[in-house]
Amino acid sequence: WDFSKPLLLEKSPSNARIPRFLHALWNQGASAQKDAGDDEEDDELVEEEGSVRLEGPKTRFLFMTRHPIMQAMAMMAFVDDLTLHQRVEHWLAVEESFQNDAKFLPSG
Repeated sequence: WDFSKPLLLEKSPSNARIPRFLHALWNQGASAQKDAGDDEEDDELVEEEGSVRLEGPKTRFLFMTRHPIMQAMAMMAFVDDLTLHQRVEHWLAVEESFQNDAKFLPSG
C-alpha cells in the first residue's frame, strides 16, 4: 500500500468474513468520542518507529458482490473439490455473514 494516498483498498473476499475485526484494527488509534458539533474528520496516517496507524474513525467498507453463480464459477480455478452448488452455498454464507456484521459497523 502507498500510505501517502488518502484511500487504501484491499479486495480479498475473505475480508468479508471479518469486517468488525478490520474496523477495530484500523481504528484502534481513534478517539472514543468527538466533540459535540465537530463535523470535521481529523483522520490522518501517523508513522511511529516503522509502523503506521490510522488516527480517527475513518475506516469505511464498500462490499461489492457478484451474482453467487458467477462467484462460484470464478472459484473453480482455486477450489476443485466442491460442486458448483456447494460453492454457491459458500458464497451465500459469506454474504449473509457480512450482512450480519455490517449492522455493527458505523454508517456513512
